[in-house]
Amino acid sequence: MVSGDFLLRRVIERPKEKFHVASQVVGPSSAIGVLLAALLSSGSAEAGERTQVAQAQAARRRVVFACPGGVQLRVEFAVTDPGQPVIVHPAQGPAITLPAQLSGSGFRYGDDQHELQGKGREVTWTDRNQPPPTCTEQGSKSGK
Repeated sequence: MVSGDFLLRRVIERPKEKFHVASQVVGPSSAIGVLLAALLSSGSAEAGERTQVAQAQAARRRVVFACPGGVQLRVEFAVTDPGQPVIVHPAQGPAITLPAQLSGSGFRYGDDQHELQGKGREVTWTDRNQPPPTCTEQGSKSGK
């Protein structure tokens, strides 16, 4: 098949010429139709990817934990797959994405600098630069 840019350029430059598109001879107006269909289908694929991202974001449970000193720790858990990474929003600093880790009981996520582990409504947040506080669930909501 002729590439879309090349085909469009040839249709504009030579409006009376016939073209071979997918083993079929078509005129300029049909060639433009084929090109537009190809462009629209690629746009719908991008829209589908955006929809999947939005659904993945909506399938997260956002939990606020109350920590000592009035500090809040916000965490986003995947609702459908607990093996997915969590996103931790500490009181100070940027959000941190942590992969799931093996846990004997409850849950555990971590990397070489941070760890979030818990069971029930309590979590311990470990940032290698600070002592680990134990925080209690304050509230949660699903979706955005």
